[in-house]
Amino acid sequence: MQLKRIFLASLIMFLMSGCLYPSTLMPKAEAASLQEELVVLFDEGHGQWFNTSRMQTVVTIVNASEGSSVYVNKSPFNETNLIGVDVLIITNPGNESSFTRDEAFYLRQFLKRGGGLFILSNPYNTNETLTGNPNTLNLLLTLMDDADLPLEDIEFLERTNQTADNIMDDYHNLNDMRSLLDLSETNFTNVTVISTQPTNISRVLVHSQSITAPLRIGEAYLESYTEDADHEIYLAEETPLWLGSTNQSEAWVVTCGSSIMFSDLLIPGTNETWTSHPSFNNANLFNNTINWIANITPTEKVVISEPLDSPLPIFVAGGTILIVVGVIFLYMSTPEKKAPPITETIRDIRTRDKKKKKPKKRR
Repeated sequence: MQLKRIFLASLIMFLMSGCLYPSTLMPKAEAASLQEELVVLFDEGHGQWFNTSRMQTVVTIVNASEGSSVYVNKSPFNETNLIGVDVLIITNPGNESSFTRDEAFYLRQFLKRGGGLFILSNPYNTNETLTGNPNTLNLLLTLMDDADLPLEDIEFLERTNQTADNIMDDYHNLNDMRSLLDLSETNFTNVTVISTQPTNISRVLVHSQSITAPLRIGEAYLESYTEDADHEIYLAEETPLWLGSTNQSEAWVVTCGSSIMFSDLLIPGTNETWTSHPSFNNANLFNNTINWIANITPTEKVVISEPLDSPLPIFVAGGTILIVVGVIFLYMSTPEKKAPPITETIRDIRTRDKKKKKPKKRR
C-alpha cells in the first residue's frame, strides 16, 4: 500500500511539473511557430492573356504575404497538379481555349476537398484580346455542377452573341468614362470582411461585366446599368453585381467580372496602371480576396511546432511509459479482494451513518 501511494504521488507531481514546464520554457509570446504555407496556383494553361506577367503587381503582393507562395500552372488540370493547392486563380481564358469534362471533374474534386477558386471574366471589348469569354467560363461551371456541389446560382451574364456586357454609370465614374466605375467601401456588402482584411479598402476602380451570385460582395450603384456589344441597355431589378461568391461543401468559389482591374495595364486616359493608381486599392482588394477565399485568420494560420530539443516530446513519451508501467504495477500488485458478506456491508454502512448523525436528546 505504501508503494502505491508513493507511486501515485510521484505520478501526480510529474504530470503537474510537465504541464507547467513547457509554458515556462517557451512563453506564448516567444513560442516557436511554423506558418502553414498557403499555396496559390495561377492558371496559365488555357490561353489566358491576363497572366502573371500582366498581373505581376498582385502576384507579387500575394507571394510576399507571410506564409504564401504563388505557383503557375501551364497544363490542363489533372489528378496531380491540383494536389496541395489552397486557392486556384483562373482569369478569362483565350478565345480558342476550353475546359474538358475531365478537367471539370478534377476541379470539382479539388473544391470538394476544401479548395478555393477565384475565377475572373472581363467586360466586352472590341479588342478580342481584352474581351471576356463568359460562355467558356459558364460552360466550365456547368460541367463542375452536381448534386453535391451545386453551382447553378453563379453565372457570368452573357448578352449579344454570348459576349460579356459592361457595367456603366453616368455619375460615378472616372474622367467621365461610363465604364470606369469609381466605387467606395460602401459598395461592399456587409456579409464579408473582404474590404477590411488584411488591408482596408477605401476605393476601387472597376471595369467589369455583370455577374450573378448568391453571396453578393461588390455592387455598383443604384443608378448603374449594363450595356452589351450592340449598345443595348439592361436595367435589372437588382444593382449590377461585379464580385460575388458561393460556398458549397466547405469550398469557396468567388467570381469577378473583371481581370483587367487587377492588371498592370494603363487605365484609359491616365498614366497610372490599375494596380498603382494612388487613389484606388485594386491590388489590395485582390490580396484580400485570396485571403478571404482561403479563410485565413491569424489564429488559424499559425501552428505551434515544438523544436527537436524541446522537453515536451520527452515529457509525453516518459509520461506515457510511466502511466502504462503504473497501471501494470497496480494491477499485478493488488491482490484480488473478496466481496465482504452482505451482513458486514450493511453493518459498515450503518456504522458510518451513526458516526455522521448526532444522537437525539430525550425530552
